[in-house]
Amino acid sequence: MEGPLMSHVASSPSEAETTPNVPINLLETVILLNKHLTESLCQQVFRSNRTTEREREWSLFALGRFWTAVAIQAPDSLGQALAQARAGLNGLFPEVTATDGGSFQRYKTLHWKFFHALYYAFTQRLLGEAQPVFAGTMSGLRARFPNIFLIDGSRLDPIAHKLKILRNLAPAILPGCMTVIYDLFHGVTRQVLFDPDAAAPELLRAVPTLGSLPKGSLIVGDRLYASIQFFWELSQRGLWGLFRLNGVLTIDRQHLISRKQGGGRTVVEEWLVSVGSGQTAPVITLRLICFRQGKLQRDLLTSVLDP
Repeated sequence: MEGPLMSHVASSPSEAETTPNVPINLLETVILLNKHLTESLCQQVFRSNRTTEREREWSLFALGRFWTAVAIQAPDSLGQALAQARAGLNGLFPEVTATDGGSFQRYKTLHWKFFHALYYAFTQRLLGEAQPVFAGTMSGLRARFPNIFLIDGSRLDPIAHKLKILRNLAPAILPGCMTVIYDLFHGVTRQVLFDPDAAAPELLRAVPTLGSLPKGSLIVGDRLYASIQFFWELSQRGLWGLFRLNGVLTIDRQHLISRKQGGGRTVVEEWLVSVGSGQTAPVITLRLICFRQGKLQRDLLTSVLDP
């Protein structure tokens, strides 16, 4: 489909060298947005989360449509996008009459909680028809885990430095941080949690997101999440964890489960280990997976004890 619903990307480095502009049809994406990002859904989310906020011309529905259109079309500037919305000549943008100044003021003052709640409600509706067809090479794991989620966090300093809306502000900006949980099989983010506290610890930010995840799921993350407390949090919610080994943990190897020699200098060892000193949290039994290939070394901790 030609026109505003087209994006130009390359699917691989080799393809990029020969065909730098590969058209991608976004029609189905727009259809899904129009089907699930409805005015009734936005009204329901707004009314459920409002305290003193009032509905304005820039309603939550108009804002949702505007920002998704900006993401799809990537205009040269927000001013250009607003001009298109006021002209009413582009079906992706909502029709509004607000000035640029009034629009930017609305963007700054509407609380982020509305967008967080809308995003969660929207993705829950998407899951009703999303098929677990991603990560085909690991599809066999679905027989053991109903879902595999990847978890990570980031501070928003790099984004804040690029926002034009902040350029004329003299005070130092502490933009907060985010925690994101990505659904590997369905190919969507299941949770995007914003915290306005730029110093909020990433591990503590992750705990509230676990309550919405289905039992039996496997959570995969970097070494920051290889914490005794976090493994206990997962256990209490019926979830499993797989993380890079954190070097500060106290590891006591109890039993060698298996040792496999591969081609060359590849060795994989699996150990049943006790983790922790018992001073700040109960000692927990985990499985340590050690991968060696020449100088390459990877150590993983998992609460899945079944090899």
